[in-house]
Amino acid sequence: WEPMDGETSNFLAKSSDGELGAPGGMALYGKNASEFLVFLARRESCNDGMSDRQFGISADIVIGNDASLGRVSGCCSLVKAGQE
Repeated sequence: WEPMDGETSNFLAKSSDGELGAPGGMALYGKNASEFLVFLARRESCNDGMSDRQFGISADIVIGNDASLGRVSGCCSLVKAGQE
């Protein structure tokens, strides 16, 4: 994980048994000595709110520690190499 301020954090991650196409989507959980991270991805129509483009995947990331909790959300699409 590398936030926009450029300071990198490394996490030991475990994934759910689900796949991105599963009804609940896919989850990843990671932690290091001082923080935890939860990544949730779902296959669903998603709009970034800044363009007319529709994306096929929505994602939420929650990062926290003993003192604070933060959340970011976004959209993306996956494209096979060579099909950009």
